[in-house]
Order: sequence, then structure tokens, then C-alpha cells
Amino acid sequence: MKKRICASLCMLLIAAVILTGCGKGGDYKKAMSMYENGQFEEAAEKFTELGDYENSQDMVMTCRYEAARTLFDAGKYEEAKKAFAELGDYENSANYVSECDYNTASSLLEAGDYEGAIAIFESIPDFKDSQEKIRSANKELMIQKYGPVLQALNGKTWLFNGGSNTILNKISFTDEEAEIAQVSYDGNGKHDNGSNTFAFTVDDKKILITMADGSEMEIPYTLEGDSIKLEKDKYFTIEEIDEGIQGYWNVRSTFRDLLGKNSSSEHTIYFNDGKVISESATGATGGAPGEYNYFGPETGSYTLNFGGINTEMRHGNNWFFNIIDGKVATLHYDKVCSPYDHLPGENGYNF
Repeated sequence: MKKRICASLCMLLIAAVILTGCGKGGDYKKAMSMYENGQFEEAAEKFTELGDYENSQDMVMTCRYEAARTLFDAGKYEEAKKAFAELGDYENSANYVSECDYNTASSLLEAGDYEGAIAIFESIPDFKDSQEKIRSANKELMIQKYGPVLQALNGKTWLFNGGSNTILNKISFTDEEAEIAQVSYDGNGKHDNGSNTFAFTVDDKKILITMADGSEMEIPYTLEGDSIKLEKDKYFTIEEIDEGIQGYWNVRSTFRDLLGKNSSSEHTIYFNDGKVISESATGATGGAPGEYNYFGPETGSYTLNFGGINTEMRHGNNWFFNIIDGKVATLHYDKVCSPYDHLPGENGYNF
């Protein structure tokens, strides 16, 4: 009797195992069918219920990954990002997370939500062209916020000291960039030191120019109606330069003459509302004490160029200008002139 009972129990257990196997096999086929039909969420649930049966665990991840890709392809980037993030490092899920952020930010950029776009692009700074997108968004945001300032800057030029009495810089603006050019003066005249362009931004009080080394050049400004003024006593328009050079200027310098002896010369110039007069005197080589040679007067009209003057006056290309200690100053070659009060004339020099 006991043997019959044991045999019956064994048969029941075997039958249960067989039936269970048949049941899981059927469920596995159903799950695979769901997967093949694109029912990834439902298939994932079914494979989860199957536990360790066959490759069910692998199929759970595959289904979840494909479900996330479906959301991505449908443009549902927030939902797709969450789904990919939950997958960790499975396949290229991490890349898809960044791709979701990138596409979301790009949509915000196109919609004009520049601050929102910048915030997301800055979270993926090395992904694709995020840096370029950040610059583009910042530019659009700047135009949106500071259009009148940019309009006032566009096409305008200012001059400022380049770091010494004999170096002059020029800065000009477009909507896209700032250009800084430079000239320098020495005993041979004026030299063009070239120019470079730089990105810039503006806020309520200042212009920030990003230099080649990553440092920032800060220029305070004030906007009055349609007119903009850069930092007082540092940045001058060409009109302000012309106003500043009006009047008499004089300089005396020493040099070695052809005989190797010390000699001196004196130069005087007078700017008067578009007209210019200059004269000079040089100690006479081998002459009596106090004797000198007088040259001039030379006359002409003038306009200003970058650092110098355009004029038909003889030796006019020997005269330059700069901003020194917050004021406009005239130079003869590389020598800084002092304000003066008259043209000495042929008999007015002292050597």
C-alpha cells in the first residue's frame, strides 16, 4: 500500500514539473511574440514573470531598451531619458541619455527659450556641438535682452592706449564679434601690428570680451537713447580724438648728428578745425652757439586715420596721436608732445 502511494506521488510530481515546463514554454513564446510585434513593455513584464527561464532575464533588458528607443523615436525625450537612465550602462543607453538632453535643448533653442536651452547644453558640454549651441543661445539671448546696446555698438569704433605711449589700439564691433587692431610708433614712423577678432557679451553695465588666452577684457558703458559711451577717459571716438588734438603742440628731442655729436631739434604743430600748420628747427651742425636751421611753415588740411593724419602737408606722416593718462596727446614719431601756445616762427627758437 505504501509503495503504491509513493509511486503515485512521484507520478504527480513528474506531471507537475512537465506541466510547469509546458506552461513556461508557452508563456515564453507569448513573450517573444509580443517582443516581435513591438509590444516591448508587455513583453518585458512577461519575461520578468518567467524569472530564469531560458534567456528571459536578458530579454527583459532588451525589451526595456527597445521600449526606450521607441519613446526616443517618437520624440518623447523626457520619458525616453528616464527609461534609458534606468538601464544604466546597458548597450549605449548612456549616450541616449545625452542625446535626449541634446534634442530637448535644441527644441528649446528653436522655440526661443534660450535660458532653458543653455542650462541643458551646459549639462552636456562635450556632447556633439553643445559648445557651439551654447554660444548661439547666448548670442540670441543677448540680442533679446540687449538689442539696443548691440545696435548702438554695431559699426562703431573707439581708440584706446595699447599699454605704452607708443602703442595705440582700436576696437570696433559688429553683431557677431569685436575686432581689436593695433599700431605702434618708433623713430621710423607708424607700424601696423595687425588685428584679431574676439567673442563678446554684454550685460546691464559692461561689455565682456573673451581674449585669446581665455581672460576677459571688461569695458563699462552707458547707454543714452541711441548713443553709447564706453568708459570715460579711456575709450575715445575719432571725433573725440580730433577735439583733443586741437591747438598747439611742441616737442624737443636730442639725437646724434652725422658727425656723431649730440644735437637737438624742436617741432611744433597747430591743429585748427581741419587745418594744420607745422614747423621745426634743428641746431646747426658746426654752427655758432645758438645757431639753428628753421624749416617751415608747412600747411595743409587734414583728417584723422588710425593713429595719424591724412594730409598734403609736407612731413605730415611724421605726426601721430595716442591716449595718455586719460587725455589725447600728439606725438612726433615716438616722442610725446606737450601742449603749447604758439608757433615760435623763424626767429623764435632757442638752441
